[in-house]
Amino acid sequence: MIRRLWYALLVALQFLTRIPVGDVPQSAFAKNSMRVSLAMFPYVGGIVGLAGATAFDLARALSFPSPICAVLTVGTTALLTGALHEDGLADTFDALGTYRQEDALRVMRDSRIGTFGSIALWTTLSLKAIALATMPESLVLPALVTAHALSRLSSLPLALCLPYLRDDKGAGSNIASIVDRYTASVSCTASFLTLFGLFPYTPEILSIMAASLTTIVSGWFFKKRFSGITGDCLGAANQVVEVVVLVLWCRARTY
Repeated sequence: MIRRLWYALLVALQFLTRIPVGDVPQSAFAKNSMRVSLAMFPYVGGIVGLAGATAFDLARALSFPSPICAVLTVGTTALLTGALHEDGLADTFDALGTYRQEDALRVMRDSRIGTFGSIALWTTLSLKAIALATMPESLVLPALVTAHALSRLSSLPLALCLPYLRDDKGAGSNIASIVDRYTASVSCTASFLTLFGLFPYTPEILSIMAASLTTIVSGWFFKKRFSGITGDCLGAANQVVEVVVLVLWCRARTY
């Protein structure tokens, strides 16, 4: 059982990050095993958040001012994930400049970044850095772990509840084809309990509520605007949830 969970975590790391994980048995990519890997998404997010907090602390130990520490932290987390979700955010916002679904899907496939995508990236990256730079340093670790864990979790209910719009075999398609109600429910429950067990403070409760509401609103918007989701939409929701949670934590003075 422990070995199965370990392999599931490695597959999730391979799926969501650029962290080298070495060889993973082919059995870990079977459908049932992949469902366990999906349930590990919030924990992978927590690992990315922990790495970001470590970067912040290292920069602070070198006497860099908080704004520089914050920018280095945001850069570190993007580097670890290969800017996977930032790319999805940019593509999704570029697609908002279209009127027809087929045009939106075509724009999302385009690797080039347009005006809408550039503005969305600038806004979200700036908000992340400003939130980290202005919050008490004692909150940086719980804020980053919480924000990244809840942002990765958002992909599961969205992929479960909304139709997937592409026929390709990309990351979003893999999630949509595997996730089920049991996986999403277990992942939500386990991650909520873990986060609250680690950080049993008022901002944690508000973060879970805010992330849940943001995910619901994102799903409603994708359904209304695109009639469903793509992998880019999942990345965009990921980024929006992360920003919402970090901004919420920067409002907290103590825990």
